[in-house]
Amino acid sequence: KVDRSIPAGEYANTITFTAIANPTTPTHLEDGLNMQDITPEMCNDEGTLDYDNDGKTYTLVDSRDSNEYQVRRLADGHCWMVQNLKLGDTSAMTLYNTDTDITDASWELPASSNISGSFTAQMHIGTTGDSNWTSVYGNYYNWPTATAGQGTSSTTSGDINVSICPKGWKLPKNSGDYSWYNLYTTGYSSNQYNFRAATNTGNGYWSGYYYNGSLINAGLVAGSVGYWWSRTTADVSSAYFLLTDNIGVNPQGKNDKRYGYSVRCVLSST
Repeated sequence: KVDRSIPAGEYANTITFTAIANPTTPTHLEDGLNMQDITPEMCNDEGTLDYDNDGKTYTLVDSRDSNEYQVRRLADGHCWMVQNLKLGDTSAMTLYNTDTDITDASWELPASSNISGSFTAQMHIGTTGDSNWTSVYGNYYNWPTATAGQGTSSTTSGDINVSICPKGWKLPKNSGDYSWYNLYTTGYSSNQYNFRAATNTGNGYWSGYYYNGSLINAGLVAGSVGYWWSRTTADVSSAYFLLTDNIGVNPQGKNDKRYGYSVRCVLSST
């Protein structure tokens, strides 16, 4: 609030100035916004897309650790991370339901480890000490970690509707809307090349996986593979995931929940 009766000029004594902030609520996607502030309506403003016309790439910020991620509206009409999640450190990190896709008040993301065959939550920070690793690959999470501790060996079917994604974002499903399968088969007409190009804006494509102290199948070489968790369990020991390699795409692979795979999130209200 400004006292406009005070004339302009230089003053010997202090004048107190009080400003009342009225921040505007963002209504459309733009660089620099927090991922937690993005809504499906903002994504919908990007228009109708097909596999030849994916949306503009935006750089958004995860408010939990200030990491930046490239995000695009892809051919299924939803906004997806096109870079791998980098959440986590050498120390444990407390996540809260105000900024993370969890329903409990908080959950502790474990410190980096070797992901050594346990159904307890484990994650690993990719480092230059790992063969073929680059900083764009992000971190690796077993399925119990990707699902914020809820997806365990006692989970035998269905979707886990919490995750380590930013609030408002979720792990993709195995089928139906907001799924890797739907994005691939519907959005890209089963065209693996268009699909791979669309999801590879942020590189980190051939991220491989991490297990028992070793980084496996990473790097831009023949036989390299990328793996990304879904939120859907297959059976006691397995969960569904997306697999891509230099040959093709499998949007409904399933494998051991104890492996350390990459995580990408989709903006979703369900």
